[in-house]
Amino acid sequence: MITLREILASRGKLVALTCYDYPTALSLDASTVDLVLVGDSVGTNVLGYRDVSEVTMDDMLHHARAVRRGLKRASLLVDLPFNSYQTGEAAILNGKRLIEAGADMIKLEGGMELVAKIRALRSENIRVVAHIGHTPQSHVGTRKVFGTTASEIESLLEVSKQLQLAGSEAVLLECVPERVATIISDRLDIPTIGIGSGSGCDGQIFVITDLLGWHHPNFRFSASFDDFRNRTVATANRFAHEVRDGVFPSATQVYKVKDSELQQALDAGQEKDL
Repeated sequence: MITLREILASRGKLVALTCYDYPTALSLDASTVDLVLVGDSVGTNVLGYRDVSEVTMDDMLHHARAVRRGLKRASLLVDLPFNSYQTGEAAILNGKRLIEAGADMIKLEGGMELVAKIRALRSENIRVVAHIGHTPQSHVGTRKVFGTTASEIESLLEVSKQLQLAGSEAVLLECVPERVATIISDRLDIPTIGIGSGSGCDGQIFVITDLLGWHHPNFRFSASFDDFRNRTVATANRFAHEVRDGVFPSATQVYKVKDSELQQALDAGQEKDL
């Protein structure tokens, strides 16, 4: 299996998107996106949960399997959800479950406490991406920029270095000031993947529903490359209009039956009082 560092070397930049279902996976696999993430953001973007802390291992396994079925080319990264890796043993147990569901590598978020867990996972040959900076599982309901004070910057520099030494294949930086993220990227030998952390990262990741315009979040780093929600509404309205006007289904969209077969069935039914 090709590593993220090898992809970066061949592509120049890593490109990643979240994905939660089979048809989207097919589309992303047909694109030039390098990495697909089944994130715990499935909870708020697909399942209607209030926040990511409600997402369970069963949720992640279900969606990981669906996405895996649609991928042949792109690498698959899957989140360990909230409360599923409190210890190294739990991280290994649940990490193996995600690998069995089709993940190529798993992602977990936190800080220095991840070092021992990543070492444990690597001892079982489980590939890992560490997520630092803003960590949604521990900052429910808020989005905090991390790395604006000297102490926070020092912490990010030290943590990222230790995560690399522990065996993390990449570091995902969320909501880290651009200059800080660039320094981290320059100092690490492994790739950095940014979200809301500027162009100095080795790659970028984005939430697919935001990218397509399904949702319209107000984060500073938000961007919509399509207006899929309004196009979906318009298409659904056109369908409803054609149904109500008797246009759909048309004569070419229905199945036929021979007159003789229909009459034979009706005659037989009449005899049986059907």
